[in-house]
Amino acid sequence: MACSTARQYQGSGGVTGGIGGNGGSGHLDGGTDSSPDLGVASGGASAMGGQGGSRTCSTGGASGVGGAVAASGGTAGTGLGTGGTIVTSGGSPGFGGGGRGRVGAGTASGGTGTGGIGGITGSGGSGGAGGGATSCLPACIAPLGGTTTCANGTCLATCMTAGNTVCGNTCVDKSRDAKNCGSCGHDCLGGTCELGTCQASKLASGQGYLTTITLDVSHVYWGGTGVLGQAAKNTPGSTTIAMTSADSLGIAGGRIYWADGAGAQPNYWSCALPNCAGGAVTVTGGANFYTTVIGDRTGQNIFWEASYPGPTITWALQSLNITNKVVTTLLTDLPEVSPLAIDDNFLYLTDGGQNIEKIPIAGGVPTMLAAKDPTVAVRLITACGPHLYWATYSSTSAIYSAPLPNGTGGETVPVFAMGLTGQNIEGLACDDSGVYWSNWSNAVATTVVMCPHEGCDGPPKVLATGQDRPAGIATDPRAIYWVTMGGDVYELAK
Repeated sequence: MACSTARQYQGSGGVTGGIGGNGGSGHLDGGTDSSPDLGVASGGASAMGGQGGSRTCSTGGASGVGGAVAASGGTAGTGLGTGGTIVTSGGSPGFGGGGRGRVGAGTASGGTGTGGIGGITGSGGSGGAGGGATSCLPACIAPLGGTTTCANGTCLATCMTAGNTVCGNTCVDKSRDAKNCGSCGHDCLGGTCELGTCQASKLASGQGYLTTITLDVSHVYWGGTGVLGQAAKNTPGSTTIAMTSADSLGIAGGRIYWADGAGAQPNYWSCALPNCAGGAVTVTGGANFYTTVIGDRTGQNIFWEASYPGPTITWALQSLNITNKVVTTLLTDLPEVSPLAIDDNFLYLTDGGQNIEKIPIAGGVPTMLAAKDPTVAVRLITACGPHLYWATYSSTSAIYSAPLPNGTGGETVPVFAMGLTGQNIEGLACDDSGVYWSNWSNAVATTVVMCPHEGCDGPPKVLATGQDRPAGIATDPRAIYWVTMGGDVYELAK
């Protein structure tokens, strides 16, 4: 190898075994080009020199290693001390600082290298701290409908239309964009967006007189007079799966259950989801009436109420284990039919008189949770987490609540929300986001509303208006669903 030239990095040599010289200035690419580059970095100071090398220009210690990888400003240079062996590598790259920078990205100081014995390349020092970035990597990409600039290493996007916002890589109007309604990523699930609020979409119409609705993971199911139908969630278009009447529906074990029949000895049916493949089959019989069907959350049991022939009309609460087909009677001699609600452990119902009660799913002794007004009937019950709600059925309906698991005992239960004068509460549901109900009247177009669990500060929030006698209602994590007695099925994104 040749000794020092004008392009190599000179340092002041030391005596054998002494302190090596300082490394010269390094170019961005290590200083080995024949022409200078921009963005220099300072070489690191050499550490202890080694013994004399075999190829020298004069006597003296071997050169130390040049600066290690310099962050942002450049890479390691080639070091040479007077009288020492040429070191052709900057040593093992040191860690620290950024990588090789673009022109104008700033400078950094190199680290310290350690000399080797007999001119052997020493190890590289730690890289220096990088300078402040002034460019954006990767290059900025403008959103659709907008522009972008780079400021202090950060891409800044601006929409060209006033009032629009960048969502993902597109400028949108969150007041009317159905995929970003009110906030980025809030999808109206087929409904329109008005003033930043999703509007209900119609999944089906012309379904006759509908009263009940239920859900599984992928589909919506409804029933009423003469038809049992379904639609995929977020997908308008109905499928009739059975020509039957149903006043309530329950799902368990991949099947849907309902009671059908007018007058004496109606039947209790089920069929496979989602399309009743194989047709409907009779589950059990022998009662005057079956009603209020509900499935548990494990999908292992279905529950209903039935009245049997006898000197007086009384009702029994029964369950069916769908695996072994065993029917179990949980309660008998109920003075009237009761609405049912269910959670992971309990069924909730009324005793037909003054109390709201719960009973274990497996059966047992009922526990009183709250006292109700004995002058009005309980129309609906729903349970979610630590909340239990029920709606009364009278000329002036109301919703009451009690905390779970223990209720309020015999204390007076305050009104959670008053119904509208002259209208009935026909559908009731709740989940983690709040309580939902439908207001029914023959005289006026009616509404679907909600309140958070903390209660409404004023009237309930109106979710849909102009409904043709809305009835059963259900929810999942993304949407609210309801049917109307005019034969419509709706979905509304939360």
